Amino acid sequence: LTTKKVFWLGVVEEIIHFMGGSTNLKEEGTNLIWDSDEAEEYLDSQELSKLSHVINKIKHNPIMFPACNPFDLNLSVSPCQTLAQFYVANSELSCQIYQSSAEVSLQLPFSIAAYSLLTCVIAHVCDLVAGECIHVIGEAYVNKADVETIQQQLQISPKPFP
Repeated sequence: LTTKKVFWLGVVEEIIHFMGGSTNLKEEGTNLIWDSDEAEEYLDSQELSKLSHVINKIKHNPIMFPACNPFDLNLSVSPCQTLAQFYVANSELSCQIYQSSAEVSLQLPFSIAAYSLLTCVIAHVCDLVAGECIHVIGEAYVNKADVETIQQQLQISPKPFP
């Protein structure tokens, strides 16, 4: 992740919209990464109350946080991020996310940055320290058009984590 530039403003906007229950990044921000995606079909308009519930439960128990409504998955393409678990150990909030599939060049770094930011924000709201953000991927893939770019990126020496 430290060898690739990530569109940080887009990450922040996505988390802000997610926390606010937004379903349409095209109308509300400058995030153009997911222009062709229509998020409304993935959400059940309960996002803000789900997140409030998550924060409340984090203060008391480890929890599982579904990123989508599993009973509403009659879609042609399933949502990639499907489940996050938040848990507290030694006053640190950690997050483990399960992502069913991820395109390695663009989507994976963006998802790592987004869920890391979300973990930091929730830790702050809960008066905790942000801990680990663990990312599990069911299927990681590379688009043919990105192979050369990824090969170049692999030649870059990683920087220390922030």
